[in-house]
Amino acid sequence: MSATEWRGECVLCGCPEKKWASPYCLVHGVMVLKVQIAIRNEIAKAIRRGVIPNAKTLICVDCGGAAFDYDHRDYTKPLAVDPVCRRCNQMRGPALVFPFEIERRAA
Repeated sequence: MSATEWRGECVLCGCPEKKWASPYCLVHGVMVLKVQIAIRNEIAKAIRRGVIPNAKTLICVDCGGAAFDYDHRDYTKPLAVDPVCRRCNQMRGPALVFPFEIERRAA
């Protein structure tokens, strides 16, 4: 689901109560933010170690423009990322899999 298709409910639980301009409800928004911060730290460490290049030195895999960020489709795989420009990153929408989502599905 792209950011433009989002209708106002949480993309993880379908809850209509959202408290901010985000595709997540407040509960999932906090969980997602914690995961995103941890993953950003992993990416920064990988860049410093030379495991992956800085995204700003690459081209966007979607449009071919200058990349700005790395995009995750699956937060359970921290280094499985695509270099994308800001516009394409927003068009891709939220990541599809979070670690707590897998635990919830297994229960």
